[in-house]
Amino acid sequence: VTLAAAHDPGTVPATVTQAQDIGTYWLLVAEVAEVTGSKLIVRSRLSQEQAIPKVGETVWLAVAGDHTCYYKNEELIA
Repeated sequence: VTLAAAHDPGTVPATVTQAQDIGTYWLLVAEVAEVTGSKLIVRSRLSQEQAIPKVGETVWLAVAGDHTCYYKNEELIA
């Protein structure tokens, strides 16, 4: 998952809930609007070189490629 420009095709808006400096990258945690009655939490690694959004900020997210993993209740589902 990567940050994208607002309203780019194929992106979804999300609210940043956590931005943590891990040392070699930043871990971004964001919440997408409720999907089928439950909130969708997205975690993404961001490079140290890019601008890091602040907690509460709205960002636009895009799926980066084939290596994206999907979890439900902390369990890998795809």
